[in-house]
Amino acid sequence: MELRHMSGLLQSNTTNATILINSTTTPFVQAPTSYSTFRPHSGLMVAHIVLMIIAWVFILPVGVMLSIARSRLASPTQLVFLLFNAFGLLFGIVYNGKTPDLYENNAHHKIGWVATWVVLIQAMWGIVRRYRHPMPANEKHDGNAIAQHQRVPDLSSATQYRYSRDSGQGTEPNSPRTSLPSFLPSLQASDDSEASSHAHGQSDRLEEEALEKETLLKENVYGRSMSTKLSWLNEIRGAKCLHLLYETTDRIVLFLGFVVLLTGGVTYGGFFKGWYVFSGLAHFVKGGIFFWYGLLTLARVLGSFADLGWSWNIKPPASVVGSRKAVMPTAEFVESFLIFFYGITNVFLERLGSSSDDAWSAGDLEHASISVMFFGGGLCGMLVESGRIRDLLNSTLMLSINSRSFGGTSIDQWQAPKTYGFSMNPLPAIIILLLGMLMSGHHQSLMVSTMLHKMWGNLFLAAALARGVTYVLMYLSPPTSLLPSRPPSEIVVAFCLISGGMLFMSSNQDMVESLDARQLNAMFVFTVMMGVTATLMAWEIIVLAIKAWASLRGLKIFVLQRRYPFMYRLNTYPLIHVNFLHALLNVFALTPLMERFEADNGTLLTAAMFVGPLSTLPAGLYLLVERGVLRGNTAVQGASVWVFVLLGIEAMKAYRSNPYFSISTFQIPTWTTPLFVLVCVTALVSNTSFLGHLCSLGVGYIYGLGYLKILAPPEKILRWIEGKLNLLGRVPHYVSVDQKTFGRYGVLPSSAPSSAGIGEGSVPMTFIGSTQRLGP
Repeated sequence: MELRHMSGLLQSNTTNATILINSTTTPFVQAPTSYSTFRPHSGLMVAHIVLMIIAWVFILPVGVMLSIARSRLASPTQLVFLLFNAFGLLFGIVYNGKTPDLYENNAHHKIGWVATWVVLIQAMWGIVRRYRHPMPANEKHDGNAIAQHQRVPDLSSATQYRYSRDSGQGTEPNSPRTSLPSFLPSLQASDDSEASSHAHGQSDRLEEEALEKETLLKENVYGRSMSTKLSWLNEIRGAKCLHLLYETTDRIVLFLGFVVLLTGGVTYGGFFKGWYVFSGLAHFVKGGIFFWYGLLTLARVLGSFADLGWSWNIKPPASVVGSRKAVMPTAEFVESFLIFFYGITNVFLERLGSSSDDAWSAGDLEHASISVMFFGGGLCGMLVESGRIRDLLNSTLMLSINSRSFGGTSIDQWQAPKTYGFSMNPLPAIIILLLGMLMSGHHQSLMVSTMLHKMWGNLFLAAALARGVTYVLMYLSPPTSLLPSRPPSEIVVAFCLISGGMLFMSSNQDMVESLDARQLNAMFVFTVMMGVTATLMAWEIIVLAIKAWASLRGLKIFVLQRRYPFMYRLNTYPLIHVNFLHALLNVFALTPLMERFEADNGTLLTAAMFVGPLSTLPAGLYLLVERGVLRGNTAVQGASVWVFVLLGIEAMKAYRSNPYFSISTFQIPTWTTPLFVLVCVTALVSNTSFLGHLCSLGVGYIYGLGYLKILAPPEKILRWIEGKLNLLGRVPHYVSVDQKTFGRYGVLPSSAPSSAGIGEGSVPMTFIGSTQRLGP
């Protein structure tokens, strides 16, 4: 028997038993058999797990969505992911060096390194491909190109909710339907050449604008230099293949990360050793399929596959989405194919963990029958989805009539039914429903396993019933728009599939025995999985929203006008408002804050500071971040910038007199109050600029600390202007430079007590006397 010593442990390679030698206690004590029960250096493992979850669950999905949206933020996000992943790997390597190998030859180490290298190569190629297209040397000074940059796109058309290449024909609620059955060519409507010409013209304009955007992004010195150095990559024959590989990796890297996290959990818990690996693989593969099926269903609800017609919408024509997407099959056909593929492959794998001499049990026959059901149901679903078979069956009507029979019919009677524009194939839902019914009654040797199977079986049953509700809604009111209809029942489908898939994975024999040994019941697992499901669905919605934002931001980034140097806008943008309500709300918010600032500093200094530095500095800081860091071009306007500047100034004044305010036992700094206002305004008021308000608030903080008073005009000059123009006599409610002399109407009423306006015989407006409390 070969033994090896490591960290005070003697491990046997033949018996896989670990013995801990301790002279002060029992000579032979069973040592931990998994990393989850091995206590030394557990902090390193916790750090490894936390960093990997942050990297693969939170950062990588955002990077993938930004990459698909072709955003400039994709590469920085991928580099942030690599940074977190590198630190996670570092903690893992250190932990492995300080601990014994409790899971020899595990798959997590190999898959983890493969996934890391894949993402690293993808990130590097993503940076390279940004600059591999050369730009002509004379492009920067080309007058036509500059003239093209001056054109501001008509963004009002975006409110019509149309695709960028959609001419609008057939998408309006009252527009006529011109599609006829393919077996009546003589009754086909004439081709709408005008709409087609309009669609192609709009497509050409979008391509030109995309080229302009790329030109604008590369007009810096570094971009031009990199484009020149990397132009040789265009001559490589495999450049297109590398680009295709990059796009493919974007779509599969999340699946790879899913495998990395699962194998990491298995390695940490010490699961699937020996023959348990077959039960674990079966449950993880099948449950993982339903888990991702649920995620993709939620993405369909949110409209991610509307260009393929998979979001319960009318399938867009080739003139809108291109010929490649126009020939894609329906979502129900893809579901049926996956069910068919699963059945035809899994029927040979049901007895993978059994010996050839073992007799077939009732459970083996049950599992094999389920595979046959998947095979037949998937094949039937694909046949139902076939448009050729549908047209072939429709031809039976054509064979039963003659040429004279057309005389008593109209074109509308030969119009394709509305249900032809949308697939309502119930077979995938029926297969999932039957699977749920079978598994909810599937008996197991342990009660925990029986309950888990019943739980995820019932969830699949609920998902199938919810899909049936969707088809009923679609049949009663077929979709008539290219936009996703988002039936609410599909959210139920997604939730049940995601949670059911995770329960499916956790119901394998090894994990069930571990739960039973720790006296944990099935309801504990069910409750945890429901919480994880809801959180994952919320995170998926956020990630897809980030993708949509990045796509829209990339479309608007070239709106910048460069014909005239409109520098005056750095000072006048607070005076411009979207509408009357926007201006009215800003006036209400600004008046009391501006009055307090004027009372403390004087009218003339207030006007000088807010027309000058307190308008220019927030604008400059916003442009620095928006254009220099985020590479965006979002316009801001309105006096709310002054409101947040004044809030920052008042917050610093309050912080000097009262640094904290208490809520229960917590002390919160008073200078943070405007930050809460900023978050509330951003959340409750639409079309507000969080970055613009944040920059304004930062300038207010700096002014409140006294660092910007150097920008104020000298008091001597202000007094000269005040006397020369006789502002005290001409301007109502004017406050002088020394804040002691007021105009002919005094100052506006204020809640702050002041002795400046109280003379002999006047009645004070505040309480006079000591503020000491009577009594002890």
